[in-house]
Amino acid sequence: GGNRPVKIVLAVKNDSKFQTIKDLPEGSILATEYVDLARQYVAKHQRPDITVQRSHGNTEGKTTFGASAIIDVTESGESLRQNNLRIIADIMESKTMLVASRGSYEDPEKSAHIGYLARLLKGAHQASLHVLLMANVPEAQLECAAQIIGGLKGATKSPLTTPGWFALQSVVLKENELGIIIKLQQIGVTDILVNRAISLIMS
Repeated sequence: GGNRPVKIVLAVKNDSKFQTIKDLPEGSILATEYVDLARQYVAKHQRPDITVQRSHGNTEGKTTFGASAIIDVTESGESLRQNNLRIIADIMESKTMLVASRGSYEDPEKSAHIGYLARLLKGAHQASLHVLLMANVPEAQLECAAQIIGGLKGATKSPLTTPGWFALQSVVLKENELGIIIKLQQIGVTDILVNRAISLIMS
């Protein structure tokens, strides 16, 4: 997620010898959600023998079920690597951008809606940079743990049913997550939970 560019790529199995689309066997199947783009790509590289097959979800798994290659979107390439795939061509790069006509932007009613949409996009971008970190902390370590966790506006503290224990939770930057966990462990905190599925942060 975020505002980093994403790429649409051609990928094949790690253990294949294919280096370009020209190396794919005659009559290969290419699985993708981007059917029109894939057909244009195949035509551009003069491979009319390749069948472009529409993928309905989990495109990365299609090479296990007969496809020689896939065309899919990726940000870091991590999902492809986890599915034992490697990229052999970048087809397109894309970045999220909000565009409005001058007339719409100058219209007060339309401008308000554009502003709402812009804030939602910004909220989704902010969410992609953060995780929700939660920890069960003994009272003796509460102040120290709260300082370590920090977060957007500090940690939320809730008493647990176990006497002398509290739950701390805060939204923290992904880049700080590991450091926070290590520091919490150094002061004896062991019940730590990280939720990476934050979809929106409106602040």
